[in-house]
Amino acid sequence: MGSVSAPVFSPVPPCYLFPVHDDARNEAGTITRAVAAVAAALAVVSMGLRAEAVEPARPVLAVIRVTGDPSSEAHEQRFVDELTLVLADMRVDVKKMEVPGYARLPLTEQMAAVEPLFARKEAAAVAWLSEMSPGRFVLCVVVWGTGRAMVRILEAGASEGFETDLALAAAELLGSAYLFEPPLRREDPMRGVADAARKKVVATGLADSPEPPSAEGREVSLWAAGAFESGVAGGHGPRLAAGGALALEMGLAAGLSGRVAVTLLGGPFDETRSASIHALHVAPGLGVLYLWSLGPFDLGPSLDVGARRSVVAVDSEAGDAKAFQTWQAMGAVALEARWRFARPLSLALSLGLVATPQQDLYRLERTGEDVFATWRLGVFARLGLVLHMKT
Repeated sequence: MGSVSAPVFSPVPPCYLFPVHDDARNEAGTITRAVAAVAAALAVVSMGLRAEAVEPARPVLAVIRVTGDPSSEAHEQRFVDELTLVLADMRVDVKKMEVPGYARLPLTEQMAAVEPLFARKEAAAVAWLSEMSPGRFVLCVVVWGTGRAMVRILEAGASEGFETDLALAAAELLGSAYLFEPPLRREDPMRGVADAARKKVVATGLADSPEPPSAEGREVSLWAAGAFESGVAGGHGPRLAAGGALALEMGLAAGLSGRVAVTLLGGPFDETRSASIHALHVAPGLGVLYLWSLGPFDLGPSLDVGARRSVVAVDSEAGDAKAFQTWQAMGAVALEARWRFARPLSLALSLGLVATPQQDLYRLERTGEDVFATWRLGVFARLGLVLHMKT
């Protein structure tokens, strides 16, 4: 009796079927479509954001086609191609000029024809290349973004490769329009072009670096002047003295300076009837002054404080003779004017008032007569030269 092998079955997990109602099916389809729409919208937004991040807005240079003959148009096209390579930070758009005979119009009419491009924000700059005579081309570059029209004109002959030279010149002319303007804001689309021009000009030594000045280079001034002083109130007796002053000044801030000064005066130059008086005054002090610049002139107030060392000899007709040494505190205010007539030199004039709170009284012992009392308030003048230096 033969044997029969039993069939081998692979284990198959049971399949459970559930009834699905039509309402549930419709609701599931609605949700699926909504999810798909949201995903599509997010994809479009993300693609726009990526595109914006990849291709930020670039300033536009509009090149106006003004030539009419095929030879000139070929030069013009090569110029545009070279501009596209040179100006990586700008987009070069070619526009046809519809004004007949534009290349032969006066510059004012040419400017009026391109002004709408700037008014509509269609271009940050406009350029055109015209053949003024056989083999002679003129390049015009106009920038209106600085608040006024800046026009640059360059002439070139039709030598081999002159289109490349003109494209490089156009890039430099674009930046030079902003060279003497304040630095552009970071978000300004022309900042890249302007900064590139600034760096090139600085590198070639044609202009100073736009970097802010460092702490070094502070101005130091040394001045020497003749001095005159006369008492006007609070004393009696001789009042006139003359001498000189020497000071060293250093700039502290814009217009503000500090100084160390010493004044030497001798006199008096007027006599008393009853005594002969000879005096020598040495007055060291500190001061500050603020000067406004008015072209070649500087004008402003000053304030000085210090002390005065006086040596006074009195020789009277009655036979009294004695020398005295005294100290007095003093202060002075003045109006100072300076004229920079040469690069390192200025002519300086100071007019002011000097005051001393203390008073020295000189009296004859035999007669009791007061022959001299120092003046509490006086006027002074200084005239001299100032030498300006840099530390």
